Amino acid sequence: MSTIVLRTVLIALVLSASTPAQPAVFLQVSPASVAPNPSIVAETWQQQEKADQQRITAHPADCDTRFHLAEQQLQHHQPSAAEAQLRTMLTHCPDDASIHSALGVALEAQNRSDAALDEFRRALTLDSADFTALYNLGVLASQSGDSQTAVDRLRAASALRPTDIDARVQLAGAYAQSEQFDAATEQLLAAIKIDPQDANLHTLLSQVLASNGHLSMAIDQQREALHLAPNDPDGWNNLGVMQAREGDTVEARSDFLHALRLAPHHSQAEANLKQLPH
Repeated sequence: MSTIVLRTVLIALVLSASTPAQPAVFLQVSPASVAPNPSIVAETWQQQEKADQQRITAHPADCDTRFHLAEQQLQHHQPSAAEAQLRTMLTHCPDDASIHSALGVALEAQNRSDAALDEFRRALTLDSADFTALYNLGVLASQSGDSQTAVDRLRAASALRPTDIDARVQLAGAYAQSEQFDAATEQLLAAIKIDPQDANLHTLLSQVLASNGHLSMAIDQQREALHLAPNDPDGWNNLGVMQAREGDTVEARSDFLHALRLAPHHSQAEANLKQLPH
């Protein structure tokens, strides 16, 4: 069976009214470079769903098809339907860790965090190497502020899948949350080695470096991110924040104005521009 994993989220930096703010480290998932045609995606999904339903009707105990259908339902924002499929599967395979961890994802997608935690923990008791359970327990621990548990879970998940960029990004966020910036930097550098063309990874590394006081290197990484994604208003805003912290208000002003040309109602860039001396 394949893996179902929760994903989480980043955004822009803001200057305070008195002194420049320390950049916070947020979690981010890279957007798709090319958006699929929604009508084609919907038609393909409907055809696949119908085929899966037909197979399940003919073979009610076909757990692989049920799992595939549940996975697709989650991806198409139907967590309650996915939950129903997964609970049916548990009547046939009550000790399958992957079903429990997938059910945890379906429950968390419905904002039922306590029940989701129970399922992820149950999955780990059945299989201590269940990536989905480890990853999502780490993410949820990070969101609740338990950075040590987050680090432990996400480090184990990343060890299972060293080339999984999201696991490394989440682990970097957990390290940064506990101000272990060198460890966070190491994870992001490893992620960039896997995909050097991902602008978001360079942005995250920039924020970690800035949080660790390495502004010059942070600016270099943000510029690399903008080289890869020149039309990102958040990136220009973030570069402006770091330029302002370096004392280069001329470049900072130019960066904030560039962000506003790309996104005229960018609230962070507007607020940051007003904080610069005239």
